[in-house]
Amino acid sequence: MNTSDFYTNQNYFSSWNGFSLDDEKRARSRFSRFFLAVSVFLLLSNATALIAELLISVLMRDGASAIFESEWYVWAINVFSMYIVALPVLYLIVRKMRGAYRTKSSISPKELLMLFIIGESLMLIGSIIGTFVSEFIGLMLGKEIIDPTADLIFESPIYLIIAVAVIIGPIVEELIFRKLLMDKLGMYGDRLAIIVSAVAFGIFHGNLSQLFYAT
Repeated sequence: MNTSDFYTNQNYFSSWNGFSLDDEKRARSRFSRFFLAVSVFLLLSNATALIAELLISVLMRDGASAIFESEWYVWAINVFSMYIVALPVLYLIVRKMRGAYRTKSSISPKELLMLFIIGESLMLIGSIIGTFVSEFIGLMLGKEIIDPTADLIFESPIYLIIAVAVIIGPIVEELIFRKLLMDKLGMYGDRLAIIVSAVAFGIFHGNLSQLFYAT
């Protein structure tokens, strides 16, 4: 097997036949690099939000609390830290990784509807599991496990929800976890890339309430 075959045949490793030690090292390096990029993304976005909060506290002093309590602040700091600061860094880390060659295929409306129903059903089951696990851990710890995203959405004006949670956020998340991840890891088989994408997407949300249904 030559290098060209390795980088262009997305189904070659679906059965893992002929997977040499060098191929394994290359695979480990590729997966490690992508998860490093996601980790850097999360750390950098959180660090940026923390630094911004400290700067506002120092510069605004008495007026800082009013800023922190406003609905637009949480949305604005999330967009700035995640999509303007952290996302370009993630892209710089993974952009030189070669992607898999992918052939395009069509899907019928009937198949799309069937997959939509399956996806919605699995998400509902995941939501129930997440609620159960959160409640169980809350009982064990003696305190309520809060879903910060749900609270934020319920307390925010509709225009912010539409702009960030419906348009900006989903587009960026799809680019990271479906486009980038699937392209970079798809050479080891679509099944593996899909599973890794799903698990990484669930962990990315950062709380138990969303972990299972997001996955």
